[in-house]
Amino acid sequence: MPLRLDVEIRSANQYYSLTYIPGKGTALALNGEPKGLIEGADFAAAVFSIWLGPKPINKSFKKQILGL
Repeated sequence: MPLRLDVEIRSANQYYSLTYIPGKGTALALNGEPKGLIEGADFAAAVFSIWLGPKPINKSFKKQILGL
């Protein structure tokens, strides 16, 4: 199952979407339009670890998103 992380940049009125697709890589879309694919799992692991890793930038957000 793909792991999806959506990031909205309000000041620029743009919407970015990062979707990890197992066996392929991380797809990037801007305002719903595909922009590219970063192959492999390394990029997704690095980006998602910002919020879900052992030292997240916001511990309460991590707990909330994981239902802890």
